[in-house]
Amino acid sequence: MVETASLPPAVTVCNAYGHETAMAEYAVMAMLVWSHRYFDIAVAFRGGSWRDSGVMNGPLHRELVELTVGIVGLGQVGRETATRAAALGCHVLGANRTIGEPPPGVARVFPLAELDRMLPLCDVLALCVGLAPETRGLLDARRFALMKRDAFLINVGRGPVADEDALFAALRDGMIGGAALDTWYRYRPPRNSHPALAPSVSRIAQRRHDAALLGLDRGNGTPARCRRGAQHRPLHPRREAAARRRDDLNLRREGMS
Repeated sequence: MVETASLPPAVTVCNAYGHETAMAEYAVMAMLVWSHRYFDIAVAFRGGSWRDSGVMNGPLHRELVELTVGIVGLGQVGRETATRAAALGCHVLGANRTIGEPPPGVARVFPLAELDRMLPLCDVLALCVGLAPETRGLLDARRFALMKRDAFLINVGRGPVADEDALFAALRDGMIGGAALDTWYRYRPPRNSHPALAPSVSRIAQRRHDAALLGLDRGNGTPARCRRGAQHRPLHPRREAAARRRDDLNLRREGMS
């Protein structure tokens, strides 16, 4: 934050815009990747598993329509995010330091001081607020506990808006469903510089990696039912192409019968 009182009288302070579109699109992209389980499906498919395919009666993914998206900070980035989320059929709430008429796409605006009232309502929470004394550590352990256990956090504001230790603990302990971070705490940090970083990320990644490779049901950890041979090592490109041609030929034959 710039303390204007400390600047010489002749200095002009300008606020640069132009990045709000890209950041709002990132937030929407993160919501789609999360709701459609893109990473889980991609990892499983690259590992040779078809368990997530509808042909194999795989699990259904979530849809963004009618989900509640909470946006903290209704500046340029927050407004653009709200417009896109509303266009996808989301119910959009906002929390802001100053209260006025809700911007386009936003159903209701909470004072930032009443953020606790908004958090339990949100399926997705997007942090689009700048870093200031009143926003540093805005999401702490107490507020993570107020969120839904499957809520998804997106931070396109500043890293320290979400307390670093509390965020990793929330991910590690399953207090929230996941997080997409477009901003960090210390850039180019030393390897394993944060004491909670390595265990938190490794446990989450390993759990998802094992589930993809072993075909575990993420709800209870039991083996998921799948067609025999559905999980296998990836084929050599030539063998894969031959298998596709064979499948196409079989489909054509079935269509002619």
